[in-house]
Amino acid sequence: MPYKILSFNHKNNPLEIREKLNFNNENIVDFLSKFRIDGEVVILSTCNRVEFITYNLNTHTLLKNIEKYLSIKLSTLNDLAQTFENTNAIKHFFSVISSLESIVLGETQIVSQIKKSFELSRNHNFTSLHLPRLLQYGLKVSSDVRNQTQISKNSVSISSVAVDFAKDFLDDDIGGFSAVVIGAGSVAKLLIKNLVKNKVNVILVNRTLENAKQISDEMGELVRIVSYDRIPELINRYRIMFSCTSSPSAIIKESMITEVNFNRIWFDLAIPRDIENFKNSKINVLRIDDLKSKSNENYQQKQEQTKYGYKLIEEHLNEFSLWTQSLEIEPLIKNLRLKAKDSSLKEINRFVNKGYISKDYQEELEKLLHASFNNFLHDATKKLKNISTNQKADTIVESIQEVFDI
Repeated sequence: MPYKILSFNHKNNPLEIREKLNFNNENIVDFLSKFRIDGEVVILSTCNRVEFITYNLNTHTLLKNIEKYLSIKLSTLNDLAQTFENTNAIKHFFSVISSLESIVLGETQIVSQIKKSFELSRNHNFTSLHLPRLLQYGLKVSSDVRNQTQISKNSVSISSVAVDFAKDFLDDDIGGFSAVVIGAGSVAKLLIKNLVKNKVNVILVNRTLENAKQISDEMGELVRIVSYDRIPELINRYRIMFSCTSSPSAIIKESMITEVNFNRIWFDLAIPRDIENFKNSKINVLRIDDLKSKSNENYQQKQEQTKYGYKLIEEHLNEFSLWTQSLEIEPLIKNLRLKAKDSSLKEINRFVNKGYISKDYQEELEKLLHASFNNFLHDATKKLKNISTNQKADTIVESIQEVFDI
């Protein structure tokens, strides 16, 4: 199976590189349209990873296209990319969708992120048959891993980890405090949900008022919307700030900062980064990769469950192979029978038209030939159904398709 995945993730790529590789939906469509080649491809781009999930695609050509599009040297891309092929690619995908590869083990947001990525590629015809099958089975694997382990019990997310850091900063009690949240996407929504749960007053800032209002209406009276142009005032007024926008460049500049008589903690949960690099002894800036320490605590607690999760994935690998092979064989059998039927009808019509056979016997002859072909194909059909368990099933199917031109 020619599945291949190029992975740039939090384990093998620093934030600075993931930032350069980040794709939004518009970029994904533009990139895949501009460098359209044969094969299927889905691009998963999150804060923690950029995955190029492909089928029947030349990954070297893909890397060269990434080099052209993002102006990152090919040698750098080759050094930083993890390449997974065939069974290893499938195993990696199942591990990612099951959140075994996430910074925060057991988080559930990755499933919706993957589904949206596949939907985008499907809507623009960048996938056809094989990658949707991978997603379909991957969702089953993810569900099994979560249901048969405790990996998602008391699950945490990047947002909840950030709130825990804020608690540590304020000696565990943040109820009654106010926090600025910039952004109104899925990360911001999870973040606000956690803050409201902890009785924090949320000052919500977003360029699009309508998106902010949807969150405010859902979360209740602890969420107050403030105009986007008041950001410089807000970041110098409150001790806690979270920024998680989709801006292509930093929105919090060093020039906005004024000196105050209290310490501040800022969380930059965006890729690319929302907060400009600067040094200030009274401001502690934490970015996504800085949250790993608490995530690692979560990993230690769930280590045994993680091992069992990987074991479940191993068991599913063979089942996926058998399932996809059976999907290939059913149409093959159908096409063989159709080809036999068409061939017999063609010959009978030819004989009738030439007067070799009376038209009165045509219907009976058709039944006779169809029965003969079905009898002839009976044993072959049984054997074809059984080859789905054969390691060489793909080769056998391709050979039959080539020989019979089906």
